[in-house]
Amino acid sequence: MLKVLHIDRSSSFRNVMSELVTRCGHTVMGVGSKADALRMLVEEAFDLIVTGMELDDGDAESLMLELNQSRTRNIPVIVLASSDSLEQREHLFTLGVTEYMLKGELTEDRFRRYLDSLTVGDEISGFMRALRVAMLDDSQVILNIVDRILSMNGFEAVSLIKAPPRFVGSGSAL
Repeated sequence: MLKVLHIDRSSSFRNVMSELVTRCGHTVMGVGSKADALRMLVEEAFDLIVTGMELDDGDAESLMLELNQSRTRNIPVIVLASSDSLEQREHLFTLGVTEYMLKGELTEDRFRRYLDSLTVGDEISGFMRALRVAMLDDSQVILNIVDRILSMNGFEAVSLIKAPPRFVGSGSAL
């Protein structure tokens, strides 16, 4: 069973999420502000943070900046937004957000699948975490996202490479 911290300035949406998380078989604590969330994270251990874009005393970006400076940096964070923006998504992913969902597209099935993926702890997962992983991509944003996800899932032997090595010699690549 996961323990979820839900942060949203709307008390009615906090109630909706509370029902959804409970139906999925997990527990949830809802708060409306970044300050309350940070206090809860010091007092209790959580497995997942779900936050809205706008909070009573800040936003998802300022929350992520503070989380990244705390001991809770490896807790997965889902941002629930009312509107979609590629720039906003990319920026939040660079800050460590692991999932970005639109409130209007949030279904119990989709949310349950995401929660189930966090609770998988079978033999295959253990085998996979023991592997050495190399990731090559020309996008630093993608590398940051992959690094965050792998780190949160227990992968320790990870090499991230932004550009392929240049070969010196006859002009041909290997």
